[in-house]
Amino acid sequence: MDDQSYIAHADFAHVVSTLQGSYSIGRARYAKGMLAVRCPSSTGYKNRAARLIGDGLNCRWSGRERAYIASPSKVAKFEKLFAGGWDASSFSGALEAPRVQEEAAS
Repeated sequence: MDDQSYIAHADFAHVVSTLQGSYSIGRARYAKGMLAVRCPSSTGYKNRAARLIGDGLNCRWSGRERAYIASPSKVAKFEKLFAGGWDASSFSGALEAPRVQEEAAS
């Protein structure tokens, strides 16, 4: 999906909710051509989506919009990584591969 169609798709902010966290994507009001990724947290700690977009992909936080500001191509990469189970380290911000849960041997 090219950048322009991704921005047009973001006219209607979509919300993704999972057990590991939720996020919503919409147009950034104060940054032309950029998207705003909101990652609400009820605990005050960053959830997996916030760690991935902010620390792992180095997107900037905007207090004015209360969201991470990212280009459409970075948001596409974020959604692909989030759906694949990737995370970012809470300490270093380095991307962490999905953890495979081993099944208990019977």
